[in-house]
Amino acid sequence: MASKPAIIVFLCLFPIALAASAPNVKDSKAIYIESKANKTLEILPKIEWPGRDNFTNQFSNNDTQYAEELLEWYHNQLLSFIHETHFDTFRFEVVMAKLSIDLSDIMNLAQEVVLHNNQVSRQLQYVAGAFDMMVKSLLILNFYDFVGTSENYVVNRVVDLHVRILKLYTSHGSLNTDIKGCEDMLMGFWQNLDEWQEALWVIPELSLEVQTLIDEQVAQARARIRILFSQIPRKHN
Repeated sequence: MASKPAIIVFLCLFPIALAASAPNVKDSKAIYIESKANKTLEILPKIEWPGRDNFTNQFSNNDTQYAEELLEWYHNQLLSFIHETHFDTFRFEVVMAKLSIDLSDIMNLAQEVVLHNNQVSRQLQYVAGAFDMMVKSLLILNFYDFVGTSENYVVNRVVDLHVRILKLYTSHGSLNTDIKGCEDMLMGFWQNLDEWQEALWVIPELSLEVQTLIDEQVAQARARIRILFSQIPRKHN
C-alpha cells in the first residue's frame, strides 16, 4: 500500500489584512472597517440600509468592470486562507461572518449587472459557491477535529485536500493556467485521494457515516480534478 505521510498543519496566529489588495476602482467609494481580528473592505450599498450610516455608493464608469473587480478581490481573499499544505481554518473562522457580509454587499451592488451579463453571473455563482464550500468544510473539520482516531484523521485529510483544490481556480471558476506546475499538482491530489481511500481499508469497524462522508468528498474532489485536467492547455508539436 502506498505510503501516507502525515501533513503537519501550521496554524498562523497572525491578524489578517484583507483590505490590502482591495481593487482600486475609479469613482467607487468604500470605507475600511477595522476590528480586533481583521481589516476588511466594507462595500457601501447603493441604497440606504437599516442600521447603517447614510452613504451613497458611486459606481465606476463601467459597472460591469466594477462588479468583476470586486468579485476578483473577494476571490483573492478566499484564496489567502488556502495554503500549499493546508486550509487555514483558524484564520478563516475568525473572519467568516465578515466575509459573508462582504459577499452580501457585493451581491447587492452587482445585482443589476448580473441580470444582464452572463459572465459576471457565472463569476458570482462560482465565488459564492467557493465560499459556501469552505464554510461547510470548516464545519466538517471542526466536527471531526479530534485526530486521535484513524477515521477522523482520514476525514480531516480528505476534506482539507478538497478545499486546497480551489487554489487552482480563477474567480471565473476555470483553471488558473498561470500557476506553474498545475498539472503535477492535480496528479498529486489524485494520488493523495487514492492513498487516503486505501487507508480506510485497514480501519476496523469503520462507521457508515464516515464512509459515506469520505466517499462523497472523494467523488466531488475527483470531479473537480477531472474538469481542471480537461482545461490544461495541450502542447502541439
